[in-house]
Amino acid sequence: MDIEVKGMDDLMRGIDGMAVQVQAAAERALKATAKTIWTVAKQNAPRSPSSGQIKANRKTNRKTKRKPTATSRPAPGGLERSISYEVFGSKEASIFVPSNSEAGTYAEFIHDCRVPGARPIIRGPRGGEKRAKGPAGTWSNLGIGSVAKMSGGKEVGEKFIGRAFQKHSGLLGKKLKQELDKVKL
Repeated sequence: MDIEVKGMDDLMRGIDGMAVQVQAAAERALKATAKTIWTVAKQNAPRSPSSGQIKANRKTNRKTKRKPTATSRPAPGGLERSISYEVFGSKEASIFVPSNSEAGTYAEFIHDCRVPGARPIIRGPRGGEKRAKGPAGTWSNLGIGSVAKMSGGKEVGEKFIGRAFQKHSGLLGKKLKQELDKVKL
């Protein structure tokens, strides 16, 4: 006795299609999670003061060594602009500060400085390396730009990428569940 089953090809195509949909859902969830953590890391990063904040904080109205028309001043928020993220397929995401970015030479120092005994290596633009000077864990007071940012309710300080990840550690599971619920069986 032979049993003839019809529609097996359609069933196999449906299973293959579902695997592709699940992989795409995982990639969307990872991308959304990485973008959220990237945004929070940018909010937690310290900010350098603006020219107006520097002038307002001076004790006297003395002249500076720079010409008023100079354009080489770093703009506030260089560290925030330098924080990037990248998603590699559906398995890995990375949040980082590229070494060739605006804050690439000092981002590691700012991020890791308060660790007891830390004297991070500062990489120069030409590839040279040196240890940060001063006692370990040197920065303890936030600057004017960071204080102004904190008044807006942000948690500015060290380990800004790690704290952003810890704050949203369960987010990937939630996003993945939402995306998998969208997959049609």
